[in-house]
Amino acid sequence: MGSMLNVSVDYIKPFVCFNSNDIPVNFLFMSTTDTTSVFSRIKNELEAQQRKREWFCLAVGCKQESYSQNWTHWEKRGFPSKRIATAATVLGVSIEWLATGSGTKHPLSINAMLPGLSSEIAIESNVSRGPTIHGKVPLISWVQAGQALEVVDLLHPGDGFEWIDTTCQIKAHTYALRVQGDSMTPDFPHGCIIVVEPELDPLPGDYVIAKNGDDEATFKQLIKDGADYYLKPLNERYPIKPLGSYRVIGVVRELVRRFR
Repeated sequence: MGSMLNVSVDYIKPFVCFNSNDIPVNFLFMSTTDTTSVFSRIKNELEAQQRKREWFCLAVGCKQESYSQNWTHWEKRGFPSKRIATAATVLGVSIEWLATGSGTKHPLSINAMLPGLSSEIAIESNVSRGPTIHGKVPLISWVQAGQALEVVDLLHPGDGFEWIDTTCQIKAHTYALRVQGDSMTPDFPHGCIIVVEPELDPLPGDYVIAKNGDDEATFKQLIKDGADYYLKPLNERYPIKPLGSYRVIGVVRELVRRFR
């Protein structure tokens, strides 16, 4: 392919060109990045997602004991280019937008990334672009759900917990649970994952997480009959129960389905 050039680059952006047979060939386009502007975009995005700087630092690989120093260093010197791809993934934004401030903020589909492809070789699709991923939330246990606000405050990416991508706008204590049992079938089968927002006021008809005086959590639909509230399972084999001593501690915002 000819001699290799020795060049110093901060950011590498993919694009596509074609050979004589109209076959797409991947090349690398190299451009410099203003790392101070990158850090400004990161701070703005964290504010928009209501995320803490500590969460972000740990998510991109900083150590717990030194994340504050990392953040101070980035404020003075700019965000390191070698972490841009990781930061983009954590924030759910495109690498190009984070690195340059231009282009589409959220990742594009393959066909959108290859606008020059002829109709004969364009990738056929029977799906549309999916919703934007706004970040990750910790998948906690049902025991922990009873003390969700306290538990989520202590969790960070890399702690050994599974972290779930979500299209919901994330707040400080948003978390995920894995559904157990069949009381909420068919809409919520055993093993599926739900994203829960504890800072949202529940309304009749919402799917909610409620806990009793022993901090035991349950997942049901909140319904109202006259002045009374009830917890309703979707599976008719289970009885509807009065809300009674239960207290709603979270509203389900999203169902996450995985097949493998």
